[in-house]
Amino acid sequence: MLKRHAIQVLRAAGHGQSEIATLTDVSVRSVRRVEAEPDVSHVDDTSERDRRRIGRPSLAEPFRPCVVELLAHDPALLSVEIFRRAKLVGYAGGKSALYDLIQAIRPKTPPPSCASKAPRRIHATRFWPSRCAARASRSRRKASARTA
Repeated sequence: MLKRHAIQVLRAAGHGQSEIATLTDVSVRSVRRVEAEPDVSHVDDTSERDRRRIGRPSLAEPFRPCVVELLAHDPALLSVEIFRRAKLVGYAGGKSALYDLIQAIRPKTPPPSCASKAPRRIHATRFWPSRCAARASRSRRKASARTA
């Protein structure tokens, strides 16, 4: 949005299209396209992208009703199972796009509170038996070396 605004301001100041293209690091064709658009009134990129539907359309979006239905029937259904069922229905996209859609639709479960967690038990590891065994074998070697 800010580049669009910069292009419109520079054009209003009387700069040429090729000069604006070099200053803003866009093509001359983009400068012409921005000139034909209405003036920028706000710089909220996210809402503007949503409004104008900028970007590549998701392959998973047409399968939203299918995923909603599956999750409504069984919210604990694994994502890989939803992916498998979507493939059976005709989904041809990759799993990342569908997993992102599932994550957006799946109901959020709150994390368990600390009060409900069982206390951790820490078991002390005892090293002394192995040390004693090593010490005993060392002393046997020393004794055998003295007698030899």
